[in-house]
Amino acid sequence: MHPTNKKNGPLAENEDFINLIRVAREDSEIRQQLLQILRLDAFHRQSLLNSWIEDLRMKNAPKELIRSLLCLVDDDIAEKAAELIEF
Repeated sequence: MHPTNKKNGPLAENEDFINLIRVAREDSEIRQQLLQILRLDAFHRQSLLNSWIEDLRMKNAPKELIRSLLCLVDDDIAEKAAELIEF
């Protein structure tokens, strides 16, 4: 069974999430920052992501970035994302 974003269907079809993973795999600084977040326990990861997302919204960040980060609030998706970007 593949992780799904409850609002947008299978992650394999979510271009925003795929792009986030691609960038994280290509850029070691972004990869390390994301892994630090993804390695937190669920409560702290979700709290940090929600605060970051709200800050990005106030700064009119690209909607694609916000949508990709929203995926990481889900425990299963966060776990899969960490597996995909860890080397």
